[in-house]
Amino acid sequence: MKELNGENKKTAGFIASVIARLVIKDPSLLGVKLPIQKDLKESLNVAMAVIQGAWSILLKGYQIIHTQTGVGTFVVPELSEDQRNRIEKMIKQSQVSEKGMMLDRETIYGFKAAFNAKVNRALLLYVDLPSKKKDLKIVPDLLAELAKLVSTRMNYVFNEDEVYYADDHLELVTFSFEAFSDSKNTVVMMNPFSDAIRKAAVKAKRKLRVIGIDDSTGLIAQLKEVCSDCKVDLVYIGSTIPYPLMIERSRYTWDGLLELQKKYQFKILLDNRFPGVLKYPSLLEGILPGTNSSVIIIMKPTIHPTFSTINVIAGHKSDISKVKKKYHRRAVQVHPIFTYALLHLMRMEELNKHELEAYAAISTMVVAAKEVLLEKGVFIKEYIEKQQAWFFYLQLNSGRFARNVYSKHSKSNLYTMDPDSHLSDPHFSEGILISIAGYSIMARMVRDLRKLIENII
Repeated sequence: MKELNGENKKTAGFIASVIARLVIKDPSLLGVKLPIQKDLKESLNVAMAVIQGAWSILLKGYQIIHTQTGVGTFVVPELSEDQRNRIEKMIKQSQVSEKGMMLDRETIYGFKAAFNAKVNRALLLYVDLPSKKKDLKIVPDLLAELAKLVSTRMNYVFNEDEVYYADDHLELVTFSFEAFSDSKNTVVMMNPFSDAIRKAAVKAKRKLRVIGIDDSTGLIAQLKEVCSDCKVDLVYIGSTIPYPLMIERSRYTWDGLLELQKKYQFKILLDNRFPGVLKYPSLLEGILPGTNSSVIIIMKPTIHPTFSTINVIAGHKSDISKVKKKYHRRAVQVHPIFTYALLHLMRMEELNKHELEAYAAISTMVVAAKEVLLEKGVFIKEYIEKQQAWFFYLQLNSGRFARNVYSKHSKSNLYTMDPDSHLSDPHFSEGILISIAGYSIMARMVRDLRKLIENII
């Protein structure tokens, strides 16, 4: 439950409202067995009283769970329309900040019901793990499967001691900055990137230089100037989500990056969590397996909501060893129920097929969303055309958005976000950010987008 991570105050009401929202948004969670209270307490690092309070609210307030003595606690198997309406009203009345939670929507809901059922069955297989498996920090067999996955995506052979996984992407970025750079030297970051990434970088206490803010000179020329001026240990480059990609990263850019890497011997941290979004050539072309000392990759094994907390990092085994040391105090990286369920699905070779289908579905949604957002000529065209993944940055051709634009759409699946809360690039400060990740039905998305435009006009 990634929505429960971060800096928010984890009260009983907050935890209960997040779980209720997830069930409302994703019908495949109906009937699912919840983690035991002790495990949730440990994973969220809160008092047992907080978890017990959340369970009480879910049971007596939202009336969305039930307990079977000796078996466990389950989400109710079905919800009537009246129940859904009542729960949605309760969620709206709660004190949870929508804007603080919606930016990092990395999952989509375009997976078919049949596959969601298989995911739920996989989870149920591992609900009652023996203590020997429950206490594993890392599932070794999963590392082998993840190595195969990364090898396929990167067109380069990785083995299991060249991959690792963790549950918190931002913490992984911080640890990577610390592991692959010296505090006396410089880390270069290619703009734009979300404010969450900026904070993760600052937390590492490294000297940061940002390139790409000024597009009067090319990215490579800017990087060369920085490398000539100071010792650069690491260059961070990732997708520009949730912002549009305004500066073209051409083949020339990537070739120039590799040439400078060979000359100045810095490492490249490629944050490619969203497969297919960040367009790049093979950065590992021509490097013999096991000898890659220049590129580290961060990615997600899947964007399915159930496994949204799992992040993979891959690189030379000596680099991965440095990352592992950062987690030496961590008892468990990801709850074993989820890692064993993911391993089960990967071994069945089910995941990749359905992942591709889900991407195709959201891609169709994005094409339709572009058409709707452009049809009235209300928004700046360039930002919509250069959007990334399922996020759109909308800025009016004239005028400003009303302050209540966020509250007006709190009931819809249209995640409307304030850039001021997540800003890293002042270039994007006059508009709003939206995500269509919550839609699986085209007509509903089109309806909500048109309602957004009507409210503006």
